[in-house]
Amino acid sequence: MNEPPSEWAKRLRNATNESARVYARRGLATAIGRLARVILVARRVPADVADDDANFLAFDVVRRVEGGRVHEGREDAYVRQCARNRAYDHYRDTSGVRAVYELREEAEEIADDRDPESLMADYQEEAAVARQVERMRALIATAPPTHAAVLYEVHVEGTLIEVLARRELEDRLARGTECVRDAAALKRARAAVDQRLSRARAWIRERIELAPARRAR
Repeated sequence: MNEPPSEWAKRLRNATNESARVYARRGLATAIGRLARVILVARRVPADVADDDANFLAFDVVRRVEGGRVHEGREDAYVRQCARNRAYDHYRDTSGVRAVYELREEAEEIADDRDPESLMADYQEEAAVARQVERMRALIATAPPTHAAVLYEVHVEGTLIEVLARRELEDRLARGTECVRDAAALKRARAAVDQRLSRARAWIRERIELAPARRAR
């Protein structure tokens, strides 16, 4: 029962009878709740709130998986994003802060298949980022418009990269720079979003790195 959500989602999709589906559904819910709680607690959400949110996510994500609304093989990344969004909501509701900012590449998040215990150790290091939230909000507010827009979407609103890619494709279709809504066009749109986000993150990192030097003068 220690498999990640993606493994249980695969079992659920491949279940050939109701008994197997029930077993896989329960395993998936447990795996989702376990992974979500690790991320919520590591992001300093109180344990009782983390328990409630993890239970809600377990129910909600299982329903989404069964409804075909989560890409196959991407369930682990989806759970992590949902848990981050719940943590963002907790910060917003309790202190007016909308997000804990991350500057790691989304590709690293999606490829991450570590177990919850390893994730806990790594996310504990990231908890220090929470102390810089207000400063990060100020930095985003002063960023060039194209940088600010994508940073706000990803790091404040918690919008998935796939959602931004689909929006980019729709914009391209409307402008006539893409003619067909197919996998290749979506891949080009995703690459454009990734490039825009990478440049925006580089802009933020540069300001963070420059700050200590300015204070030292």
